[in-house]
Amino acid sequence: MKHTLAAVLAVGLMLALTGAAQAAVGDPIDPAGFTADADSLYPWDGPARTPIAAFNGSGLSGTNHSGGDNISNSWFTQTGVGSEPWTAGQRWLMVNMGADYAIGQLQIWNYNEPGWGGPDGGDRGAKDVSIWYQTSAGTGAIPVGSGGDSQGQAFVSTGWTLLGDYTLSKATSDPTGITDALDPADFQARYVLIEIHTNYATNGNANETGIGEVRFLEGAVGDVPEPATMSLLAIGGAAALIRRRIHAAS
Repeated sequence: MKHTLAAVLAVGLMLALTGAAQAAVGDPIDPAGFTADADSLYPWDGPARTPIAAFNGSGLSGTNHSGGDNISNSWFTQTGVGSEPWTAGQRWLMVNMGADYAIGQLQIWNYNEPGWGGPDGGDRGAKDVSIWYQTSAGTGAIPVGSGGDSQGQAFVSTGWTLLGDYTLSKATSDPTGITDALDPADFQARYVLIEIHTNYATNGNANETGIGEVRFLEGAVGDVPEPATMSLLAIGGAAALIRRRIHAAS
C-alpha cells in the first residue's frame, strides 16, 4: 500500500509539473473568442474596419500595424459621419472578451492612415478618451449603431465603472509603434469600452475617428491558482484519502 501511495504521488507530481502553465502577468491575452461593437459600423469594406478588427490582433501582422497595407485591419467610424455633428458620447468602441480577465495594461496603436489627415496620417486617430469597464456581473448592454445610421448611437455609462480619462498619443509616420501603453491599477473586466471625445483632426476629418489595435496584457487581479498549484492541491487530497483508507484497512 505504501508503494501505491508513492506511485500516486509521483504520477500526480509529474502531471503538476508538466501541466500547461497559466498565462503569466504581463503576457498578452489571447483574443480568440472576442467580439466587439461600436457606435457605427463601416459599411463599404465588408469585414474591414469593423469593431472586432481593433481587438483580434489582425492589425499586428506584417509591418504596418495600423496603417498602410493593414488599414482595413483597424476600426473606423462609418463613412458619411464626417458631415454629421459629433455629439456627446457618440463615438465609442467596445470589446466583449467572453469571460472575466485580470488586466494589467492596455497597449494601443492609434489610427494611422497615410495620405489622410496630414503627412503622418494620424489626424483621424482618437485623442481624448474615457475608458470604462464591466465584469461578467454586468451585461455590457449599450445601444449599438447600424449600417444605416450615419450618426451611430450614444454610449450610456449606467452600470459601467470608469477606469480613467486619457489623452492618447497621435500616431506617427511609423505605423508599427505602440502609441500608448496605459498602466492603470490592475482590474478585472469582461467588457472594456473606449468612449472617444475628440480626435486629432485639423481639417475636414473632424468628425471621423478610429483606432488601429488594442491589446490587453495579463494583470494580477483575481488570478486563479495555476494548474500546477491546483494539481498539487488535488494530490494532497488524494494522498489524505489514501492514508485514511490504509489506516482503516489496518
